[in-house]
Amino acid sequence: KVFDQYLRTIQIPSFEFYFTNNKKTINYRYSDCLPEFDLPLTLSNENAKIKIFPTADWQTKDITADEEGLFNVSAIEDMYYINAREISK
Repeated sequence: KVFDQYLRTIQIPSFEFYFTNNKKTINYRYSDCLPEFDLPLTLSNENAKIKIFPTADWQTKDITADEEGLFNVSAIEDMYYINAREISK
């Protein structure tokens, strides 16, 4: 439903995420989007690479210390036409 999101709405999807206290798990989802929006995200740098499949429902993934650094708001927004924000839980 990526096509429908960008063609049929004026909303820019938001990628929301937060880490657990020990930074070994990330929780993430899309908001401000169609319920079926499912754009996969591939995040990478020189130390790590991860591919995630966010949806409108919260998801959880165990991550390494190197993968934690991939969740950089400005880097994600530079790569994808989405808003990204780290939230506190």
